[in-house]
Amino acid sequence: MGVGTYFVTVMPQRCRGAIVWRNVTMTPEEFFMYLIIGLVIIAPIGARVYRRLTLNRTTRMLREQLNQSQGGRSTTTPPKPPR
Repeated sequence: MGVGTYFVTVMPQRCRGAIVWRNVTMTPEEFFMYLIIGLVIIAPIGARVYRRLTLNRTTRMLREQLNQSQGGRSTTTPPKPPR
């Protein structure tokens, strides 16, 4: 491990059909670069997926409630309560 390398992982490598393990070092600059790239790409996609799922669920619930309230109504007006 060289000077300035803090993040060490073990990655499999293919060599003539066999898997050979070797140490791969990652500098802090590389780590934060990949972290920022991941967050810039994954966070907006996750937000859109979450918004789409909640929008679909809310729309479905509102339609069910609207159908239930319309199904219980009759064409005649309800009687007025006594005073």
